[in-house]
Amino acid sequence: MQWQRRLSTQVPKLPKWRGWPEVLTVDDHWNAMRSYIMTSGALFSLVVAVHVFRLVAEGFGPLSNPIFVFSTLASAAMSAWAWFAFKAAKQPPPPRSDA
Repeated sequence: MQWQRRLSTQVPKLPKWRGWPEVLTVDDHWNAMRSYIMTSGALFSLVVAVHVFRLVAEGFGPLSNPIFVFSTLASAAMSAWAWFAFKAAKQPPPPRSDA
């Protein structure tokens, strides 16, 4: 079908005043997703670094707060996931053959 083939390779045209290209390819989406994953990993790493700095500055007092501990562990897990996902996403998948 014509519309299914177009959906797999193109994005609808965006207004020209935004400065976007008329058709975004799979590579454009792939690079945007890699940038998103890298930014997310950096932000989660920054949260973990701030929490470690707080532990150094205040001692082990914040460890008695379960929200502090949970948010630190969750941020560390999301940071690790983002870095593994970024490393795994080196190349875009091969194009599908939906003929």
